[in-house]
Amino acid sequence: MRPKDLLRWTDQNFNAWQPLTTKKRELLRRTTLKYLRGKNPTTIDREISEPISTEIIFLKANEAGYTKITEDESIEIGSLLIGYRERFKIKELPQSVSIDWTIFTDAINSVPTLIQDPAGPFPTHVAPDFPDIQWRNYLYDYRAPNSGPVLIENPSAVIPMAVLFGFCIFIFFILTLRTRRVEAKNKHPILFYSIVLICAGAIYYTLPGELRIPLPGTVNKKELEQMVETLLKRLAAAYEEPQTEALNTRLSNLISDENFKNTTTNLSHIFQPVTSSGNSGSLRSINNLEVEYAKHIVINGNKAFRITSKWQATAEGYNWGQIEKNAGNKGKY
Repeated sequence: MRPKDLLRWTDQNFNAWQPLTTKKRELLRRTTLKYLRGKNPTTIDREISEPISTEIIFLKANEAGYTKITEDESIEIGSLLIGYRERFKIKELPQSVSIDWTIFTDAINSVPTLIQDPAGPFPTHVAPDFPDIQWRNYLYDYRAPNSGPVLIENPSAVIPMAVLFGFCIFIFFILTLRTRRVEAKNKHPILFYSIVLICAGAIYYTLPGELRIPLPGTVNKKELEQMVETLLKRLAAAYEEPQTEALNTRLSNLISDENFKNTTTNLSHIFQPVTSSGNSGSLRSINNLEVEYAKHIVINGNKAFRITSKWQATAEGYNWGQIEKNAGNKGKY
């Protein structure tokens, strides 16, 4: 919004040539927060929702859209724009979201809007006669990003229990029949084998469907690449968390306690790239991943891998008034 409109709505004086001082910044922040709090009620799945956090930043327009104004930058109030963002916490993708837009001016009575979901961007606009921004979930096969641990199965030989059990019964019959021919003492062989088969059947139904035998060796390069790609995607999902505490909880599933802070700081440059407007973007896709180096190591008694990989990624940032997308960035870790 323009400071001119905000100050008029709150019955304050406006001077376009007044510089944006530190004192004026704080005044505009307080005024914006007080005026907009509850101004555009948001309904998620038919329930009024309160934001978990708000953000107020100062912007200026240029050929790339809007750029964030730094704290020490000098600018007049008349050249300033105010950006306001609310964040809402959800457990899963909702079925519907609606926002009642009530901020219009005499000069601006049609406001462009952009709804972005996994299916794509949906531009529209609101007007005083139709002030509702509505989104409905039409995603039939949506799967939320997973930030859980990446499990690695040890190589093993799998033997169906039916085959193994049948082989053991066969050997048993061969051995007992040979013994019977020599001793010829058992007068009721049919009863004896019937009891054996009944007991064997009861035992068989209590056993698992297959037997796994661990084998020496390690995963191949293709499996390593799949592991690394899965890990990178789950790290990207973890970095989608807007709250620091929740982010650290999700990252703890993927990063060991040793050097946690140093590792997460370095990863932030990859998974939260800074956009041209000064906001944090996010990783949207990973392509052409290749493992250049891999080594089996032992850390605190646990088997682990040291891997060097390279890949290309698409980073996306939700800037003010536009979506910034940067494809083809190369990453190496």
